[in-house]
Amino acid sequence: MPTEVPNAEYSDLMWDDINIQVLYFDFSQFDVKSKTISYLKTQSLKNFQNDTTGKILLSVSAIMKIKTWSPMLYIYSKNNCNQPNQVNLDFAKKLYEDVSLYPNYNNFAKDNCGNTNYFACYTQACGFQFLPSTVKCASNAGQVFVSSSDECNCVATNTMPNNVSPRYANQEAMCYSKSCSEDTLKLLDIPQTYCESTCPDITNWLNNTEIPIMNPKNFNQEKYQKLCTTSSTLSFNYYYFLFILSGCAYLLTIFCQKFFSQKKKKIIFLVCTGVPLFVFTVFLGFFFGGQSVCGGDDNRETI
Repeated sequence: MPTEVPNAEYSDLMWDDINIQVLYFDFSQFDVKSKTISYLKTQSLKNFQNDTTGKILLSVSAIMKIKTWSPMLYIYSKNNCNQPNQVNLDFAKKLYEDVSLYPNYNNFAKDNCGNTNYFACYTQACGFQFLPSTVKCASNAGQVFVSSSDECNCVATNTMPNNVSPRYANQEAMCYSKSCSEDTLKLLDIPQTYCESTCPDITNWLNNTEIPIMNPKNFNQEKYQKLCTTSSTLSFNYYYFLFILSGCAYLLTIFCQKFFSQKKKKIIFLVCTGVPLFVFTVFLGFFFGGQSVCGGDDNRETI
C-alpha cells in the first residue's frame, strides 16, 4: 500500500567556516622552471577565504546529521555513500518510524520476525511499498527496502486468475511462481507438501480459458509438471529375472545331457533355444516389475 512520508530533515548542520572543507586548484605558486602549473588542495573554508588569489574553487563539503529520513534520501545514501554501511535493528526501527518502510538487510527476518510465522511477518512488511516517480528512480531504488526484496516479490506475485482471492500473498500462486525460489518458500513456511495439495486448484486455473492466469510467463510450468502431472515408468524385477533365467538354464543343461551326445549339436541347440529364452525372461522381468504411477501427492504402485 502506498504510504505518505515526510520530507527529509537535517539537524546539527556544521555551516561554520572552520568545519566546511573546500577542494580547489592553487595557481598562486606557478613555477616555470619546475613546470608546475597547479596544485590540487583541500583546506577549511575560513583559510580559503583569507586568501583566494590564484585559486579556483572546485567543491565544498559540509558535515550534517540526518534527523528525519525520506525514501529518496536513504536510496541516495546507500547507492552513493554506502551509508549506513551496516544496518542494524536500531536503524531499521528509526527508518520505519520515519518512512513506514523497512530496510532490506541480512538479519531482517531474525530481528523483526523472531519466532513468529515468517509468512505473516513478511506479508505485513511487504505491504508498505515505495512507489518511485520515474523509471530511473525505480532502477536506483534497487533492493534497499524490504518491499523490493526477493521475498516481497514472491509475496506480491500475481500469477493467478483475476477472480481468485486473496489477490495479495496468495500461497497457491506463490507455489508456482517463478518469483518464488524454493529457499524463499521455505523461509515463508510454505512446504512442498502444501504446494502438492494445491494441484487440483492450479489445474482448474490452467483449464479455465475464460479467465486465464495473469502474467503467464511467470508461471513455473516445470514445477507444475513435476508435482501435478501424471507420469508412469516401468520397473524391472531382478528377482523374477534371475529365478526364471537360472531355472531355464538348468532345464536346458539336463535336456542337452540326455538327448545330445555330440558337443557340436549341444552348442547349436543351446544357442537356438537359449537366446529366445533369455529375451523372454527379460520380458517377464519387466512384466512382473509392475508400473509406478505418480501424480502430485498421489504416489502408488500397481502390479
